[in-house]
Amino acid sequence: MVELERMWNRRWRKKEKRRRGDRMEEKVPLREFHKTVKGLTRAQTSLIIQARSDHLPLNGRLHMIRKSDTDKCPRCTERRGGERAIENVQHVVYECKGHARLRQKLWKEVGKVNATIRELTANTEHAKALTDFLISTGRLGKKWEEREAAERLREEERGRVMETIEEEE
Repeated sequence: MVELERMWNRRWRKKEKRRRGDRMEEKVPLREFHKTVKGLTRAQTSLIIQARSDHLPLNGRLHMIRKSDTDKCPRCTERRGGERAIENVQHVVYECKGHARLRQKLWKEVGKVNATIRELTANTEHAKALTDFLISTGRLGKKWEEREAAERLREEERGRVMETIEEEE
């Protein structure tokens, strides 16, 4: 049993997934996170969590789980070293030429160019801007657009109900 554990540990140290995990934040500030997501819809919160953990349904992740034939960015015509870029959160938010206009709008809303993912998710308004950016790229599919629209309608309806209740009191 001890030998099996040693063998597993040796293999794990060599894995790409482990190396990527090592680059992630050691401590996620939960108080800060809870404060941020308090003003977000469930869909927005889900997107924020997926963006911070690099688990958005982009070709890089989908290819890894065998749901896409390629890990390359379909929008990016920029070639690095003769090869198209891998489509992941880093690429979409900071590099992809295909999303340059949307990215400019994001930086304008946030008030800082090239803000880190942590900075983009540190307060509710920045997080909303990031989720709007991610959805507007069209890379997450219609499901996200529809889910976000439905949740916003529910939020508006709740707001109207609360206003009616307050008026009746």
